[in-house]
Amino acid sequence: MVFFLYSQGGVVYTLFMNISDTFLHIEEFLSQVPENKIPLISIVGATASGKSALAVKTAQEFNGEVISVDSRQIYTDLDIGTGKVTEEEMEGVVHWGLDLATPDQQYDMMQFKKYAEEKIDDIYNRGKIPVLCGGTGLWVDAICKNFEPKENTDKQKEIRNQLEKQYEEDPYSVWDKLHDLDTERASKICVQNKHHLIRSLEMVLQNPGQTVSDLQ
Repeated sequence: MVFFLYSQGGVVYTLFMNISDTFLHIEEFLSQVPENKIPLISIVGATASGKSALAVKTAQEFNGEVISVDSRQIYTDLDIGTGKVTEEEMEGVVHWGLDLATPDQQYDMMQFKKYAEEKIDDIYNRGKIPVLCGGTGLWVDAICKNFEPKENTDKQKEIRNQLEKQYEEDPYSVWDKLHDLDTERASKICVQNKHHLIRSLEMVLQNPGQTVSDLQ
């Protein structure tokens, strides 16, 4: 799927089956963007769906730079299994949004939203077209629809405080609980990674029946 939109409004959703049709519609879209708006192209899809290659070709065709919008690709040393684009696959196109933090650092959606908005302005001010490539649907929405999360409720704060306390007393019990609810996620987090362990368990506790992957 390809989104065509301009900053702060004018969202159009379009689905095309081939590159030539997509480029024709992008060209038409760019010709109609108001002067006071920033044109933004967003290419979204599942892992291995070809979105990275399409993003590169789009950037080459329309003098753009790519911003990767993926909650896993922001981390260094997590290349395998995340579908992170390689330098060869970039084909000389500048990519942003990769390797922003180490796996033991906290980096959430709102931090990335701020980062992406700054890059979008910078790319456009240099006479280029920003092309988003994602990845993580909620993060794409945060940028494209100016999504703002609701403030933590008292219940959410209570859950976090309980998990913090439980981790201090017995960190392995927190990992075991996550493993019971989301085995796949637990297998990717070591017990010593307190932030990601607690955050992952918090997510599945607040969304019964769903895994972290479902929520990203």
